[in-house]
Amino acid sequence: MYSGREKNCQATRCDDLVDKVQKQIQGAIQYYMNMNRTQGIQIIYRIHESGDFYSVDYLEKWVTIANHFQNQKHVHFMAYTLKH
Repeated sequence: MYSGREKNCQATRCDDLVDKVQKQIQGAIQYYMNMNRTQGIQIIYRIHESGDFYSVDYLEKWVTIANHFQNQKHVHFMAYTLKH
């Protein structure tokens, strides 16, 4: 049986990671829009609660995700890294 972190790591290796994460973030944006609470709202997406980018390919997936939201000034990404 996988631990939570092992499951998360396996999930990052899926081909559809970018699409899944973009939909998740878009869902958060829609949630606040439905509540009419978009005024001043800031969505800060912390990429890891611990750990680092384990490969350049994985890092590039996150760059693609962040770039998708670059025109939405209320969406921000943060990640701590020692490698990249």
